[in-house]
Amino acid sequence: MDLIDRYFAAWNAHDPEAIVACFLADGTFEDPTTGGPITGSAIADTANDLFVGFPDVSFNDVQIERSSTSAAVQYVMRGTNTGATPLGPPSGQVGTLPGADFFEWDPARELLTRVRGYWDLGGFLATMGLQVHPSPAGVPGLIDFGVGVRATKGDPTSPGCFTVTSIDATGQPAWEVNDFTEKIVTDLMAQEGYLGSVFATGGGRQYTFTAWRDVEAVSGMQQTTHRDAMRSFNAGTLGTRLMTSVWVPVRLNPVRVSPGEGERPQREEPLTGQWL
Repeated sequence: MDLIDRYFAAWNAHDPEAIVACFLADGTFEDPTTGGPITGSAIADTANDLFVGFPDVSFNDVQIERSSTSAAVQYVMRGTNTGATPLGPPSGQVGTLPGADFFEWDPARELLTRVRGYWDLGGFLATMGLQVHPSPAGVPGLIDFGVGVRATKGDPTSPGCFTVTSIDATGQPAWEVNDFTEKIVTDLMAQEGYLGSVFATGGGRQYTFTAWRDVEAVSGMQQTTHRDAMRSFNAGTLGTRLMTSVWVPVRLNPVRVSPGEGERPQREEPLTGQWL
């Protein structure tokens, strides 16, 4: 009981080192986010990632059923999402997550040998007002499924050029890319000539497709947080592979409105909505 109390106290104190100190050197931790058992510093990194995304996170209503060398524990985790996560920028919402952990330990040394956590990620995201979209399994080397987001300024101007960027980032750097992206888009919304962006993530690579009024408008990017993001990448702290480019369209066909049965498609002239 003292060991488990100490373990949850370390989580509630937001102390990654104290969490790791509850384990044997080869003791393992796993939950739906870890991709399998992890040990040592990886446990500390996982805990720290949680504390970044949810600085006030706490584990409450702990109920324990135990034997001599194992225990089953139910709890409710609560936290406000005020920091970036791999899911995107902070939502500001309070997440509530019922969960269960199964503990095994060495009674002689009173240290954990194994902790396995189970909880409903989809239900947790729903409590924060986030959408959950199941995706098919990918085809290795051919298809990666991920998520997409659109940012719209509401300007119906036909784009005069597009910029396409991609960056490879996983783990904590992916959180930082999401945080930079939110700040860059917020800055761009006030820039003349910015029309909107589409973001796609899959297989550890993040893409941004942005529409601009003309090529000259792209220079407005230099007045945003994009400069700080580039400094972080050049310093080796933000992702591992970066591509940037500017594209001018050869032809933009008019928007077509779906016809009624037996009718011909209608062109939407002039444009009355966002470029995409």
